[in-house]
Amino acid sequence: ISDENSLLISGSEDGCVRVWSLVLIFDDILREEANRLYDHSFNEHTLRVTDIVCGYGGFNEIIVSASEDRTCKVWSLTTGKL
Repeated sequence: ISDENSLLISGSEDGCVRVWSLVLIFDDILREEANRLYDHSFNEHTLRVTDIVCGYGGFNEIIVSASEDRTCKVWSLTTGKL
């Protein structure tokens, strides 16, 4: 993987959404030097994440997550904020 912007985005049963760098996951040297394997961890949902969609909003790359808590959250990858 040569693109530094290759990402994996996951949602979990505990309501967490994480953004993982595939370069970091697959590069043994970078992985050993890293404090953690993910770039962002969003914990605003109270129940499990059911859907995730990625896209662009203006100049921001965004993630929209939906949860069994009946909410949708819009996350900015640029700022790492809700």
